[in-house]
Amino acid sequence: MPLRTPAVLWLSGTAVSLLGTQAMAFALLWSAAAGGAPLAALTLTAVTLPRALLLLPAGAIADRLGAWRVLVAADTFAAAATLLFALLLAASPTTWWLIPLAALATGLADVAHLPASATVPRLLTDATNHHLTSAGGGLKGSGRSTSAGGRTPGSTRAGRPRGGSAAGAAPVEAGAARPADGRPDAPTAVAERPGTGLSRLMAGRQIAAQTAALAGPALGGLLVTAVGPAPVMAANAATFAAMVIVLLRLRPFLVPAPPTGAPNRAAAADRAGAADRVDAGLRLLLADVVLRPALALTAVAAGFLLPVSGLLLPLLARERHWSAADTGLLAGALAAGTGAVAVLVLARGTLGRPGRVVPGGLLLAAAGAGALAPVADPWPAALAALLAGAGSGLFATHVGPLFLARVPATHLARTQSVVVLAQTLPLLVTNTVLGALAGTHGVPPLLVGCAVVLAVAAGAGARALRAV
Repeated sequence: MPLRTPAVLWLSGTAVSLLGTQAMAFALLWSAAAGGAPLAALTLTAVTLPRALLLLPAGAIADRLGAWRVLVAADTFAAAATLLFALLLAASPTTWWLIPLAALATGLADVAHLPASATVPRLLTDATNHHLTSAGGGLKGSGRSTSAGGRTPGSTRAGRPRGGSAAGAAPVEAGAARPADGRPDAPTAVAERPGTGLSRLMAGRQIAAQTAALAGPALGGLLVTAVGPAPVMAANAATFAAMVIVLLRLRPFLVPAPPTGAPNRAAAADRAGAADRVDAGLRLLLADVVLRPALALTAVAAGFLLPVSGLLLPLLARERHWSAADTGLLAGALAAGTGAVAVLVLARGTLGRPGRVVPGGLLLAAAGAGALAPVADPWPAALAALLAGAGSGLFATHVGPLFLARVPATHLARTQSVVVLAQTLPLLVTNTVLGALAGTHGVPPLLVGCAVVLAVAAGAGARALRAV
């Protein structure tokens, strides 16, 4: 299998699977709405509730069993369950209670899939770096190894721990090599600039998710109108089955080889104990001087940047009496800004030091959100939305690799489950609060408030992340 094929194969399978999932989600919600608002609300709850309750245990299971096994099991379950409910709905289209049950099955598969799939870019990057090192790609005698993108960071590959690490130990010390200058407090090159291959993979994944989020509901709407929900679900089951085939092809790259030599006692203790503790990922992130502020910035961005696009933008359009086409223009401009940055990172790799780009992106997004408040016409608002989207893209494409590059391989899924939860919980709270305040205070003050919070967080983040 050519060196670049695993990444392309995984991204292609992910894009198809995400498109099918988004199309089916719209089809389910549309069909549930036909049965009344309570059924639609129950369907949404059935999808999101497993994520809130089971995300941290799912991360621990993925670290214990391995991401590849969990992904194969989750996609196999999703394919079988989706096909089963498709057949049941085809046989009995008016049995409304099948819809929330199908949504619950989707939510259970999703919560198992999320933390495991988030580790795949790191696993593929590690496998690629190992291939390069085995082929003589490392620079012998220099203390450096060549990364996937051709850089030579002064560290071991992608944060792989030397000598193991106890759960909760700062990955700055346990997860990377000492810098070439010998200073114990110097930041590692892995933390400074995650490998270009890792950043490109995450950018490609973001492009796939963004494309699916835009095209999936439209495709689902067309299909559910033409053929009903059951065929849409059957088609989505086929995408899950296709993803299982992709994962089977990728097994050599996603199942790390067992370590050679004498087993390290600390690593053995970590596998025996911390793998069963769902809070190990949280403790590890909070112990790291870089990942702790990065996690806080991620939570702030989820709570005050995501509602700008998902909630406040449509409400602003209603308040300004803009048409649906104008509202679509704003949403498209924001998505275009995010997508353009992701494409640039996919083509060129990281655009600078994360310590500068991450808070800079958040500040740019704050400027865009604030600029939306006073505008009265759709076209200036579209420019502001484009600015907010570009800032969001800069933030997402550069903060994500930090979480993957700085943690030991034994804790990848658990830390990713914490990162996803840090985005889910603030969004649930702020969406509710902002939605209530919009009815009494209007949307522009809320946009200004979100912009201020994001700008303050960017300033604090610039100080906290100045070492990377």
